[in-house]
Amino acid sequence: MKKPLSTMNVHPAIAPVCIKKYDTRLSEDDILSLCDVFLTPGIHYITFSSLKSGRQTMELFVQQLSCYRVVGYVDYLSHITYAHGMNIYELFKQYRERTALQQALDEFFLSSFDYDFIWIVHSRFERPRLFNRIFLETALNLNIDKKIPIICMGDD
Repeated sequence: MKKPLSTMNVHPAIAPVCIKKYDTRLSEDDILSLCDVFLTPGIHYITFSSLKSGRQTMELFVQQLSCYRVVGYVDYLSHITYAHGMNIYELFKQYRERTALQQALDEFFLSSFDYDFIWIVHSRFERPRLFNRIFLETALNLNIDKKIPIICMGDD
């Protein structure tokens, strides 16, 4: 189901991406659709009825698919950890200035980036975070989205 992007608080790079909403109870078609999203390179934006159900579904799919070697995620709630993956935001949360953050992310993507799947928590109630914006811009500039799935997971 497509939504007008003007009502959403997402990065402009996601504009051409189909936005799909999932309910707490996933149907068989939803599960197949999510499998396609998880296995297709590119930037995908999906929403759930709540961030809690989205986080649970994301972790379940990463665990059940078991095809990823190194998973990264971006979640501003550092007290939430997942069995699979590393919170990339934790590596950069000390950066407050755009230029320094951009330089650190450039270096990270060019020298340390070894992920084969990334998901980003994006609440519709938050204003866009500098880190998300620069992270996605850098991933796009370096064509990371052509190699791996990057899922922006939000709440409806």
